[in-house]
Amino acid sequence: MLQNNGCEVSGIRVKVQVSFSSSQPESRPRKLGKAARDALNDLSQTLGDSPLKLALKKMIKIKE
Repeated sequence: MLQNNGCEVSGIRVKVQVSFSSSQPESRPRKLGKAARDALNDLSQTLGDSPLKLALKKMIKIKE
C-alpha cells in the first residue's frame, strides 16, 4: 500500500515485550480413565517380568 503511494519500503521492524508470571501454574495429578487403565493392564499382561511391566502396574495402581 505504501509502495503504491510512492513510498519506498526497505524493511519492517517489530518490537515485542514479553511478560510472564513468575509463579508456576499449579499442577494437578492426572487420573487415568477406565479405558486407559484397562489398556495398560492388558498390555502389562502380555509382558514378561520386566521393569516396564512393574512400571505399568504402578501406574495403574496410582492413577485409580
